[in-house]
Amino acid sequence: MRISVLSLGYALLALQSEYVGAGGLRNLHATAAPTFTPTTDTLTDSNATSTNATMAPSTDSPTSAPPPTDPPATAPPTSRPTGAPSTSPSLAPIAPVPPNDLCANAQGPLAIVAPVKAGTLPDLFVHGTTRGASKDVTVGRCGVEITSPGVWYTVTGTGSRMTISTCSEDTELDSKLSVFSGSSCGALSCVAGNDDGTNSTGRYCNVHRYASSTYWVSELGQNYYILVHGFSNRVGDFALSVEGHNDRMELAVQMAVGDTAQGDTLTASFNLYDLLSSQCGYDDKEFYGQYYDGPEDRVPRGLWYKVVGTGGPLQAQVCLPGTRLHVFAGDNNDNCIGGDTYTRDCSTFAWDSSPDVTYYVIVHSLFRVLLPYGEYNDDRYNNPQFWNEDTIPNFSKPFELAITGGSDSVTISRSKDLFN
Repeated sequence: MRISVLSLGYALLALQSEYVGAGGLRNLHATAAPTFTPTTDTLTDSNATSTNATMAPSTDSPTSAPPPTDPPATAPPTSRPTGAPSTSPSLAPIAPVPPNDLCANAQGPLAIVAPVKAGTLPDLFVHGTTRGASKDVTVGRCGVEITSPGVWYTVTGTGSRMTISTCSEDTELDSKLSVFSGSSCGALSCVAGNDDGTNSTGRYCNVHRYASSTYWVSELGQNYYILVHGFSNRVGDFALSVEGHNDRMELAVQMAVGDTAQGDTLTASFNLYDLLSSQCGYDDKEFYGQYYDGPEDRVPRGLWYKVVGTGGPLQAQVCLPGTRLHVFAGDNNDNCIGGDTYTRDCSTFAWDSSPDVTYYVIVHSLFRVLLPYGEYNDDRYNNPQFWNEDTIPNFSKPFELAITGGSDSVTISRSKDLFN
């Protein structure tokens, strides 16, 4: 049978959509559907008869495609145009870990500089920071509580007093200091500590309110560990100095003509007997037995100062009972050019200086014999068996030294006016 199929045209509804703004409303517009002309298709069936059948157009309504649905609402864009400023909070950069964060990586040994006059700063600092460091939980309190990150340094003991300080214009950290001794980081013993304290002269830092300073009498060759840390949980940059004590000639305090300097022989550590007796020509039985090589706590000790010669006369003077001075020329302590064994008021020595030669002045103590009134006699002074029982250990007081030109004069205070 042969069948003719009339293809039906379907009217399609075309929808046009428009966006109004980003994520805005849509307007839908219908357009006229195009008209399709029906056509007749002839199908041939080999088993059918020759009867022709014409298929009438279908009267059923055409099936329409479902209308498009709106896509989900889109959130406003989160990215900003190139060049627009960001409003998101910025994170501070993470500070690198300092190389001396751990005790095992302590920096040092640090150089030791000569002490300076009051009101001046050392000429050598090591600069560091505690930013990025960790808090040291393996060591306990040492002079002060350890509450913030810190960094480590080492210094080798000289056998005399040593002073460390963060007193510097380059220090911003509200610092603390702790000093330990030990053969290794696993065997540390607390030696000293400080927070916002004074230096060895008893004066506060004049350039940083929260600088710290501490001192101790060191053992020769001993390794000391220095921890620089901060108040509360604070971190920051700092400058650290290590001052030796001027009881050693190589650490003499620099002075200029017309200067005065204060000191105290009680803080000195070295026995001067051999030096004074061999270089300056004194023996055990000098005035009051002043250079007596007796018990360790009764031998003379002193502090060193230096001045550069001008080519003219110079004078050194100290006014304190029980204190003497001697002068050496050159950087070796083998040329004692003289000294004074104390007159009634002051100990004074004057000399003709050579230009550009450095002169070292040693101000030193003597041991003092204490006897009842009326028992001062040559027999007792000349008999060493009485010296040990009659002498005052480490007899000394703070003093003031003046260096002047030979024709100049300077007024220096007597000990009773300065310190009593």
